[in-house]
Amino acid sequence: MLSRFLTLPLLVSVLLLLIVECHPKIENGDAVWLKSRPDAGMAAVLGDVMSVLECYDKGVCSGVKIDFGTGGLYYDRSQGPNWFNYYFEPVTIGNTSKAYFETDWPSKNGIPNLGDIANREQYASKITKYLKLKPEIAHEIDHFVATHFNNSFVIGIHYRGTDKDSEAPRVHYEKALAEVSKQAHLRNLQDYKIFVATDEHAFLEYMKTQHPGKILYNTDVQRSKNGKPLHLEQSSNQYENGKHALMDCILLSRTNLLIRTSSNFSLFSTYFNPKIPVIELNQRY
Repeated sequence: MLSRFLTLPLLVSVLLLLIVECHPKIENGDAVWLKSRPDAGMAAVLGDVMSVLECYDKGVCSGVKIDFGTGGLYYDRSQGPNWFNYYFEPVTIGNTSKAYFETDWPSKNGIPNLGDIANREQYASKITKYLKLKPEIAHEIDHFVATHFNNSFVIGIHYRGTDKDSEAPRVHYEKALAEVSKQAHLRNLQDYKIFVATDEHAFLEYMKTQHPGKILYNTDVQRSKNGKPLHLEQSSNQYENGKHALMDCILLSRTNLLIRTSSNFSLFSTYFNPKIPVIELNQRY
């Protein structure tokens, strides 16, 4: 009966509001069992992880368990359940003897969101304290840095294309290129390299033509050739997709200067390295 008087978008909004309002809030002493949001990318889910850890550190909850089960974009049946443990050592902290409070949306349940932690250093200390990379992934990252960065000054650039223009103004390739050239000139760089992390194949090819011989990138990363975001498309190897997304995020943090478009992905790079100088090319609407 209600749907006769509401437009479809308004009806959806009302239903979502009812779901949120009916969802229980975290009470002091509850433990949190964090589940992966079904359509969230690597950085967004890591943001959720950081939020529940902040909840624990502030004493709002008695314990935290990160267990994604068979949910989330990077779940790969061949790797088993809980994709968080594909890339990080298991996280179960505090008193989890009480029944877990399950949540897919931490910010809707009294848990601080990304903006509630004041600065990069606080995030970085939380990463150091709680998030331990699997040794084999840490080794791959270290090997890439030793092999390709090779003690050069490396400018990292993250270009988030595809559907990102719905959240922030699209940055023209020429603007990104100009900023790289500007920063190299300001620093009087001669022998430098450029590490490119992007979801757009065309941007990578553009940078390669403009800076031949200077471009570094992860050759195993899949990139969109049709404007559609790859992280929302299921593939035969979700484990690899997640691994290389995480590697690119951390590799950006290992560069000497980060030039970034608006994205949680490269924002999270600054939490892995809070000291890195950052230049932002655009802001969210």
